[in-house]
Amino acid sequence: MELRKAKQSDFVTVMEIIEAARAIMKGMGLVQWQDGHPNAAAVSRDICDGNFYVAVEGDEILGCAALLFDAEPTYNYIENGAWQSDRPYATVHKVATKAVVKRSGIASFIMESFERLCVENGVYWLRVDTHEDNTPMRNLIKKQGFVYSGKVYVVNNSPRLAYEKKLNGEWKN
Repeated sequence: MELRKAKQSDFVTVMEIIEAARAIMKGMGLVQWQDGHPNAAAVSRDICDGNFYVAVEGDEILGCAALLFDAEPTYNYIENGAWQSDRPYATVHKVATKAVVKRSGIASFIMESFERLCVENGVYWLRVDTHEDNTPMRNLIKKQGFVYSGKVYVVNNSPRLAYEKKLNGEWKN
């Protein structure tokens, strides 16, 4: 697998992956993404801005996510907590993987690749938020070493949990 920036020609496949992930989450009773986000306009904007990435194997896209450097969070405050650092930082959004792929570790590969991108760009704090009932995503980010920062409120005052990770800049080849 390799991570590369998404191209506009990837848009249809990326949206198919996101819609499939949305259907799976809805089937699991998860509220995340059921508010219409991420939508096609947001994904297209992220691709155009160079913030969207795809995990590929050969020509097949297996997963996708956005990584925004030093962007303002989509929420104004954290309840019962605080970010450990203001800037520079990066925020992960729109993580989705292809459901029909039997192999595991695609989302972990994306997160680990994002950590490497952060360090290469001199960014040492990585942030993510997820709904309280999204156990798969919470398990992923905890496994990746993210720590809980507090509760945040985003679209339509929907409560989410905020997590962050301090990166050390040391990588093994």
